[in-house]
Amino acid sequence: HALDTAGNLESTYTVEIVYDITIPQVSLSISPSSPNGKRGWYVTQPSITLTANDNYQIDRIEYQFDSTGGSWSTYSSSVTVTDGVRKFYYRAIDKAGNISNVGLKNVKVDTVAPNRVGKLEISYNSDDKEVKLKWKNEDSDIYEVHIYKGTKEDFDLNSSSLEVTNPKDDEDHKDSSVDLGKKYYYKFVTEDEAGNLGKVKLISIELPSTEGGEAVLGTATNTEESPASTVLGAQTVEESTQVEAPKEEEKEGEKEEGKVLGTEKEEKGATEGITKVCDSLLWLWILLAQLILLVIAFLALKDKKIFALIAFVIVTGIAYYLLGLKACELWQKALSVLLGLGAVFMLYLQAIVGSRE
Repeated sequence: HALDTAGNLESTYTVEIVYDITIPQVSLSISPSSPNGKRGWYVTQPSITLTANDNYQIDRIEYQFDSTGGSWSTYSSSVTVTDGVRKFYYRAIDKAGNISNVGLKNVKVDTVAPNRVGKLEISYNSDDKEVKLKWKNEDSDIYEVHIYKGTKEDFDLNSSSLEVTNPKDDEDHKDSSVDLGKKYYYKFVTEDEAGNLGKVKLISIELPSTEGGEAVLGTATNTEESPASTVLGAQTVEESTQVEAPKEEEKEGEKEEGKVLGTEKEEKGATEGITKVCDSLLWLWILLAQLILLVIAFLALKDKKIFALIAFVIVTGIAYYLLGLKACELWQKALSVLLGLGAVFMLYLQAIVGSRE
């Protein structure tokens, strides 16, 4: 406050000074928490939730897609990720103007099913006694094509009727498992990289009843959508989804941005290493050591007590260790404990011998 020459005193004021050089922290969660399609893809549009904390006060959270060079949007509620191979950048700013490290979430989204195969043709080679199928994967979204075979038009798409799965670059198939006089139906189901299934395309052929006859070729027709129970070919291992910082070339011209925030991954089982011990020859060597020490304890009954005592400590220690391995089989634990009890018995005999001496 101030005081003038007449003695008048002004009102008292309070000024709050905040010294904050700590950058805020931002965390990200996504729903679903892991890709619900194949090969690291989402087949539904996921939503991203951001939260931030700071030692003082958060002013705002910002985000943008696919670049850090554009304008940042202020985060207010969960953000839906639309189709595509997307890069989601995010950061937080506190009241003091400190800007957090920029986080990056890679998300692949594909909610659209691929088109059917195109230009489907069928023929019969009487010399090789095989049906030949040819088609074109005109939709660049097609990843592979599943071909099913049946002897009636309304056959089910399951593991029994699955004839073959072709990669997108393989656009023909030869079927030699056919008999003269029979009619065969082939159903084609396309699949994209995310695991979305296209609608079914059907074609048929009726083979001649005798050698040299003409086959009756059907015309390719579009039929029903692929049922949910459709059995596909072998699936590949899902890719991991990562949270990482922008690459150096993506940060050109930026300030105070870009550290690796971490990787989202599933924890491996804690018993993996233990299981390897129980399943390997190492476990047998441990049991052999127990057995040898047990023999030493027996031979030492009439000599020195210290040998039996050492054998007891080592053997029972190993037995208790194996007993604690949850990944070991019950018979492994039982055998180890029996050998340990043998050491106890040897110690008991040692005590008897010692008392008689």
